Amino acid sequence: MKEIHGIVLLDKPEGITSFKAVQKVKKILKVKKAGHFGTLDPFSSGLLIIGLGKSTRLFNYFLRERKLYYAKIRLGYSTDTYDREGKKIGEEKEVKVSREEVEKVLRDFEGEITQIPPPFSSKKVHGKPSYLFARKGEFLTHPPKTVHIYFIELLKYEPPFLEIKVQCSSGTYLRTLAFDIGERLKVGGHLWELRRLKIGDLDVSSAVTLEKLMEDAEKGEVVKDIIPIEAVLCHYPKIIIKDETVKKVLNGSPIKPSEVLRKFSGVGDSIRVFSPDGKFIAIAKDVNRRYFRPVLVFSD
Repeated sequence: MKEIHGIVLLDKPEGITSFKAVQKVKKILKVKKAGHFGTLDPFSSGLLIIGLGKSTRLFNYFLRERKLYYAKIRLGYSTDTYDREGKKIGEEKEVKVSREEVEKVLRDFEGEITQIPPPFSSKKVHGKPSYLFARKGEFLTHPPKTVHIYFIELLKYEPPFLEIKVQCSSGTYLRTLAFDIGERLKVGGHLWELRRLKIGDLDVSSAVTLEKLMEDAEKGEVVKDIIPIEAVLCHYPKIIIKDETVKKVLNGSPIKPSEVLRKFSGVGDSIRVFSPDGKFIAIAKDVNRRYFRPVLVFSD
């Protein structure tokens, strides 16, 4: 097993869990430690960010990033899982809703909204995901949560299907959104297809498939599929510290302004810390402009 630190942007295929996708990546790369930054349901595809080694500690830095999805919704009836894999609820209704009505309802869901997580979800109850209870016929009611829908673009509408692009906050349930849209249109609905396109600035067009990752690994070219930690966080401000300060930082000591050689502006409340020879060693926080406090250390 190798120690590799970095990020893999995986284009997860339909049919496997996010956990299974991570295990496949670990096996292909022969790495000790890996984890994903945001679950995709088994029937969903698209961008899955996988951290390797110390990069797994970056989870919270992606938690607040906006997500962009392509979703296909089937109108006419709902299902108990809010997606195409569930059991049909009630009788199917004829979909006679106009495009104008659909667009009006979609506008109503933009902005800050309240959602109730679906019964078949990974949300934990007593330490267990709620889908385990739902599979036994125990449908738990979750408290509502507030999420933000930044925009919904109607791409195509050919009844009973509608296709949309959605940009939303982390933690938004697209299955619940599909169910709620169907309810608002009074015909029922469920999620038919889902693909994650972006997380923050990271795009699925830059992602690698499992097949391509395996092919590159066999050729010894897998390094091109691994993004260095500092490259993923390139929008954050950056400081270069004195050589004699590096060891202190690696031990968690704060950085005084006088120990900074150069400072570069950026966007965000975290700061990337580099040694004079260009090695990325830590992420720090600016504490009242008095000193920089390391919160994550990446080099040893």
